This record gives sequence, C-alpha cells and structure tokens, in this order.
Amino acid sequence: MGSKGRMPPPYHHRPLPGPGSGPPHGMMHRDPYGPSMHQPPGPGPYPYDMLPPPEILEQKLAAQCGEIQKLAVENER
Repeated sequence: MGSKGRMPPPYHHRPLPGPGSGPPHGMMHRDPYGPSMHQPPGPGPYPYDMLPPPEILEQKLAAQCGEIQKLAVENER
C-alpha cells in the first residue's frame, strides 16, 4: 500500500549484529558460557516487561484523548 514503487530501507537486508565479525549471513552464535548464565524465561524484572503504574497510564490516555478531540475539531474546519 504505502511502499508502492519504493525501495526498502537500507537496514532491511543487513545481517543482525553479533559478537565479533560473525558469519556473513547473520546467524546467531551459541552462548559460550552456557544457558546457566541467563535468567529463566518468563515474567521478570526486565525493562520491557515492566509497565508504569495505572495512574500514569490513565494520565497518558486522558492526554491522548484530549489531543485526538482537538485534532478532530481542527480537521472538521
């Protein structure tokens, strides 16, 4: 739809960065220290798993709602 006649971004076909020079095809390497060095999978104290308190989410949602209403009024003009 939006990419009609456009080239993909230059980073689209690059291999993922890895330790050292790595293989040219971006294959991930096995962890040399073994799986015991990592925390178990599942919910944990990771930054991407943590959500802000509900009060903060409500404030952000209310602000977004106000902005949407303002833009809708401006769009009708």
